[in-house]
Amino acid sequence: MMDYSNLGSAPTDEDCAQVGSDGYWERASIECKVFRKQLRRIFGEEKFPNRLKIKSFPHDFGDYLEVVIYYDDENEESLDWALKLEDNLPERWDEEAKKELVSWKLQSDREYYCTVPSKKGNCLECSLSSYGKDCRNNPIKGGE
Repeated sequence: MMDYSNLGSAPTDEDCAQVGSDGYWERASIECKVFRKQLRRIFGEEKFPNRLKIKSFPHDFGDYLEVVIYYDDENEESLDWALKLEDNLPERWDEEAKKELVSWKLQSDREYYCTVPSKKGNCLECSLSSYGKDCRNNPIKGGE
C-alpha cells in the first residue's frame, strides 16, 4: 500500500521559511524544490513507485510545505529506498543548492540567508525580518 514519510523543507541544520511569515508560501515552495533537487543529486532519481513530492499540511498559522517520499510499504525495495533517504538526510545545502537559492535571492554568498549587505548589520532592513526575527531565526531588537 502506498504511504509517505516527511523529509522536511530544507537540510536538517539549515534555517527555512517560517510558516505564517510574510512571503512564506513563495519562499517555502522554492526551498522545497531546491531541497528535492538536492536529494535527487545525493540519492539518484527515484524509481517507481517511489516519488519525491512537495506536500502541503495544515497548521494553526496556515498551511506549510514539506518534501515527502511516497513509497509502497509492501515492496521491500521501495520501502528500503525511502528509509535510506529518511535516515541519511543532508545537514547542509550543497554548493548547487546554494547557487540556486542565491539565484532566487533566498541566500547570499555568505553562510546564512542574509540578503542585505548592511554595514551596520541592521536586520530591520531585510524583508526576511518582517516577522521580528533575523535570518538565523533569532529575535531582533525593534522587530515586530
